[in-house]
Amino acid sequence: MEIKTKKLDIGDKEYIIKHILPTVGGKDPLRVIKELVENALDANAMHIKIVIRPDELRVVDDGVGMSSRKLAELPTHIGLSEKRLKKLKTMGEKAIGLLSFMMIGNVMEIRSQAEGSDKAYKIVIRADTMEATLPTECESPEFAKRGRRSGTEVIIKELDEIKYRTAIYSKKRETIAKYIAREFFPRLGNANIIVWKDGNSTEVTKNLLPRGEEIYKGKCGTRYGAVEFEIYYGGYQSGVSLFRRGAQVIEDIAAELEELSDSEVWKTPSLNGTIVFDNLDLTADKKAPIRNEKYGALIRCIKSAEETIKERLDEIRSRERRRRRNRALKELAKKLMDTLKKLESEPPTSLHGSTKGEEVEGDIAEGFTTSRTGSKARRTTGKIPIKRGPKKLKALTGGGLMFDEEDFGTPTPRSRFEPNLGVIMVNRRHPDFKKKVELSSEEEVAIDYFYKLAVKELTAHLLGDPHLSEDLEKMIDIQLSMEVSPPKLGILTRRGKRG
Repeated sequence: MEIKTKKLDIGDKEYIIKHILPTVGGKDPLRVIKELVENALDANAMHIKIVIRPDELRVVDDGVGMSSRKLAELPTHIGLSEKRLKKLKTMGEKAIGLLSFMMIGNVMEIRSQAEGSDKAYKIVIRADTMEATLPTECESPEFAKRGRRSGTEVIIKELDEIKYRTAIYSKKRETIAKYIAREFFPRLGNANIIVWKDGNSTEVTKNLLPRGEEIYKGKCGTRYGAVEFEIYYGGYQSGVSLFRRGAQVIEDIAAELEELSDSEVWKTPSLNGTIVFDNLDLTADKKAPIRNEKYGALIRCIKSAEETIKERLDEIRSRERRRRRNRALKELAKKLMDTLKKLESEPPTSLHGSTKGEEVEGDIAEGFTTSRTGSKARRTTGKIPIKRGPKKLKALTGGGLMFDEEDFGTPTPRSRFEPNLGVIMVNRRHPDFKKKVELSSEEEVAIDYFYKLAVKELTAHLLGDPHLSEDLEKMIDIQLSMEVSPPKLGILTRRGKRG
């Protein structure tokens, strides 16, 4: 029997070729799988199966499916005008999946059975001729055969030997599953997605992706059994879920449990993990906890964990702020050195840790030179630990500038400069350090404080008068006082008019 075909109607051809195709495929053929999974999710599929074989790529779903009429119209939806594309709500309705298959194969077969229908139809699209067959009856897609009554099966054939094998077939199942998990992270709870290859499968779940740093793991005892906590910070996930006997009861306790609505801890972005209470009583539909004594015990356990979790979050935030500040200080030091060069001023000498080089005396800043024994026992920073105090050390000298923090033992001065090391030491004991660095939530405030101290110390150094640092310290007193209550422009203008 002769199968009738028609030319593929790609709508706004110029728009598609210039704008859609480059952004859809990009340089990664894995985007083909992404587009097909996206279309399946848009069809409200509850189960999606990705089958990777040497000679074909197959994506099967149990979504609402497509009728013969919709299949016939499908090729005409490729590349709607930009104005019409903006009106579409779901991500897959551009039929971009139909275009992306051309990255890895020449033929795409679509089999679909619409919801409420007892018949399935298929079309075949060829990239080389840009033609599509008219719908013909066919076997039901895999999931429709299993009693789900609707679904779609997309099969890509005549695969590009290089692109398909190197970019898709050569990859492990777990790698592809992680890729899908990253692309559809917020929607993973909507469907069960499985990657099949070589007779084995990997389920696509949120747990495939990094959960971040573990900040709390433990148990809270109740008369009804233990409540188990496993809480993380960072990674891809967000929100702490409540589980009972392996099944998720609540996806995000901060959003769904009114007793925790005032808790800032559980609302922390990037806080994720699980709370398990197997003896919790649920409603008849198993979708919500019953508010009884067991539930009350659960809430008490959750609240008792808040203080420990808050302490760990504060530690992590402090560490993250310090890392950001160190990166900014490194950039600040570089810009200061560049400025000194432009002013044709001799830059300070920086001491680099080494067991070779000339001997240098001075107060040594921890982390910048050799250990007392001269060994190369490096820390994770790559810098060599040392002992404080005047020492004769062997080290390499060169141009550079560094910042370090230290408790001077007294509140003043705010800083001092060690010219032999090129290190500006900042006094942790000074009240301004606590206010501007430790307690400030704005990194710009801390960097500005370090900048003022750097200008003070470098000015005294370049003028060759260490005592000048004391006078410049008073200048900073005035400057910071003015920042607390700066003059208003309107007042200055009015006073100028009076004069």
